[in-house]
Amino acid sequence: MGYAVDRGNFLEVLLGYSFLFAATVVFYKHRKEFAWRDLILIAMLFRAAFLFSEPRLSDDYYRFIWDGRLVAAGENPYLILPNDFAESVRAEELGINAEIFEGMNSKQYYTVYPPLNQALFAFSSFMGFGDPMAELFFLHLIILFSDLLFLSIMVKLLRRFSIPHTAAIGYALNPLVIIELSGNLHFEGVVLTFLALAVWLYLQKEKWWWISAVCFGAAVSVKLLPLMLLPLVAAVLKWKAIRYFFVVGVTFLIGFLPFYSFQLIEHWQESITLYFKSFEFNASIYYVVRSIGSQLVGYNPIQTVGPVLSLVTLSAILVLAFLQFRKNTTHAKARFLQVAQSLKLTYLVYFLMATTVHPWYIITLAAISVFTSRKDALLWSFLVVLSYSHYDGGGFQENYIFIALEYAFLAIVILMPTSLLKKGQVKVLNESL
Repeated sequence: MGYAVDRGNFLEVLLGYSFLFAATVVFYKHRKEFAWRDLILIAMLFRAAFLFSEPRLSDDYYRFIWDGRLVAAGENPYLILPNDFAESVRAEELGINAEIFEGMNSKQYYTVYPPLNQALFAFSSFMGFGDPMAELFFLHLIILFSDLLFLSIMVKLLRRFSIPHTAAIGYALNPLVIIELSGNLHFEGVVLTFLALAVWLYLQKEKWWWISAVCFGAAVSVKLLPLMLLPLVAAVLKWKAIRYFFVVGVTFLIGFLPFYSFQLIEHWQESITLYFKSFEFNASIYYVVRSIGSQLVGYNPIQTVGPVLSLVTLSAILVLAFLQFRKNTTHAKARFLQVAQSLKLTYLVYFLMATTVHPWYIITLAAISVFTSRKDALLWSFLVVLSYSHYDGGGFQENYIFIALEYAFLAIVILMPTSLLKKGQVKVLNESL
């Protein structure tokens, strides 16, 4: 999967993922034979297998190299449009050749990656000395060590709340997690690491709240999506959330200081707006609404439907936060599991309403599901592989039959009563609940 499979051959991708998920199920059946150290060791060995690979299922890494070389050379990636810069003398000096430019997607957009992500790109560029494979190697190392730290924190949290450490298998040996993070170099794992650190530090000692807030700010500085968790954080911390958010905001803004300009705000806002109004991939509710809207108005209504669904998502997140606020459980374990469930629902609502759901987005749901009783998100981590049918034959055409199958099966499991799920579904938390 890391060295031979081509995303243009959907059958190869599907068979590879199916085999690996089946192997994970077999491993789970023998879970009692493994201590938590064995589990982490095995998980890291599988991740290390990708250290010398080039991503096979995603071309995002070309942008990572592009941005990294710009930052390492003292350029501001938020002010440089690839289409305008590619043939310049400066691009040639930085070694940004035609191969890197042609490999990039979204050449017509300014970068949307936050500052800490840019720093990681620059580190890999600096250490790689202009060699693309060396740069990829250091990106692999960053993600590998980040995932090791996250798995260690995950096991600590499981042990703290008397949940079997084998619950971590849903993340540690999940093929989607391993392939998309270690293989395709997506940074959801780094975001999860900072969020897990924020939770762990706050639980360890409340006086460490400001370090926890810095970690949360760092997570947002890698990818913006954790910002949608702020209402839930406010519901949990109540009045203490004010000081917490202040530190989060300061941490986030400090990262932008080296890049600051008035144009930066304009370009970044432009790129983020285009994301919500232009990008479509593997959506569910949006595709249904788009289809109905297209019949009514005669054209693709994404520029209207995208923002409207975002408002619906925000409303749902606020409702979930309010419901969490009203819960007054004092038992630590019960409270932790309640928050984990609210966290999972927040992400689930966001992805079901989104116009774009790439496979690696579901990694966060898989991680949270380790701490919840229902494992529907783990099923989605397999079903989302069907979205790779988009690239079959080397093209870029959504296969709506596979997308319909993906969300039909997911809907059945989500709507299925918990009592029925327990009869045939992987059970991790039943004893502790």
